[in-house]
Amino acid sequence: MALFIALTIAVIYPFGIEAFQRFSEYALFIVLGFLALALFFLTINQRSLMTTAFVCCGVLSLFLKGESNASLVLPRANKEAKFKISHINLSSIEGDYEEVFRNLDTLQADILSFQEVTPDWHAYLKQNINDNYPYDHSIVRIDLYGKAIYSKLPIENKSIRNTQNVPMLECDIATNDTQIKLVSCYVSETRSRSGIDFAQRQLQMLTGIAQQSEFPMLVVGDFNLVYWDPEVRSFRNNSGLNNSRRTVSLSSFTIPYDHIFYSNSLECTGFDEIRSSDQENHIGIWGTYQFRYGQ
Repeated sequence: MALFIALTIAVIYPFGIEAFQRFSEYALFIVLGFLALALFFLTINQRSLMTTAFVCCGVLSLFLKGESNASLVLPRANKEAKFKISHINLSSIEGDYEEVFRNLDTLQADILSFQEVTPDWHAYLKQNINDNYPYDHSIVRIDLYGKAIYSKLPIENKSIRNTQNVPMLECDIATNDTQIKLVSCYVSETRSRSGIDFAQRQLQMLTGIAQQSEFPMLVVGDFNLVYWDPEVRSFRNNSGLNNSRRTVSLSSFTIPYDHIFYSNSLECTGFDEIRSSDQENHIGIWGTYQFRYGQ
């Protein structure tokens, strides 16, 4: 087993830290690989190798669980304010996009977040979303960085923050007698050292917003980073935000790049993927939240 790990490092190391980061994205599947190895060694009566594989599987599983949502059981509904948010990357929609939006209607989300909003998509959303979601905040671009937030709840204090021409949408959502701060972001590609550095600057800006916010906060978007990446772990530790994900879908072999992070004064009562009608394509995610009792 030690020889296997050493050979893996020897193969990946010459390609640099970026290669290690790409390799780490498959940590969940590496866990399954260690489990398969353990069962294989069990069948051939190699007990020491079997034990080593099980230990590797267990340690990596505990690490991944530690970086996911800490709740073993989802919180029960309380009497505090509740809301649901859906996040969709429009570039992921293929085929019958009208069917996708019909399926979105069944989710009954209070807030819709969209990524990669081009002029064509902006016109479609204005025509088909505004009746049910009268409040919106958007920036329309022809590149990857167009965004839009549509809400059934009033949107206040709209602003756009930029990191080297990459925008973040920031606003306050009024819910009952209080507000939540919502930030929609798109963290740039991290396939190079410069890309990772730029992503860190974006996450530092998000950290500053979280630390200065007087309201509970949600951060939603495509991060191009898995939630166990060092950059995301550092962001969560510094911002005090929690991860909504409790598990990763094994059936779709989808690497989780889109996330929703939330403040301690909120509770996540549900979270899942949004998939195409044929279940082949990952389109987005949704989460339900409530204010923690007594907050």
